[in-house]
Order: sequence, then C-alpha cells, then structure tokens
Amino acid sequence: MKRALRIAPTGGALAFAITEGALGWAFAALGLALVVYGATLATAITSGVWFRLPLSPATRATASRR
Repeated sequence: MKRALRIAPTGGALAFAITEGALGWAFAALGLALVVYGATLATAITSGVWFRLPLSPATRATASRR
C-alpha cells in the first residue's frame, strides 16, 4: 500500500511537470495510481494475506508459548 501512496503524488507531479500544467494528464496519472493500488489490493486478497483464517486453539497455544 505504501508503494501506491508514493506513486500517486509522484505521478501527479511528473505529469504536471511534463505537460506544463495540463490538468487532463494529472488526472491520467491519478487514474494510473488508482489502478496500481487496486491491483495491489486485489493481489493481497487473492493471495490470502488480507483475510487470514483464525488460528485453531492448538495453534494459538503453541504461538503464545514462543
């Protein structure tokens, strides 16, 4: 998520500098940043990192002893 939060302002500033202030390109950079953010979020959800199953009682007991 931090990567997506870095891409949006960087992309917006870059688009502003390259196009000399054309607002349409700034929105294009913002749209690209949102697509990257959505892809990152979708990858986290499909890989199982976002929603993990709760630990079983046996696993929880083992984890608390460490």
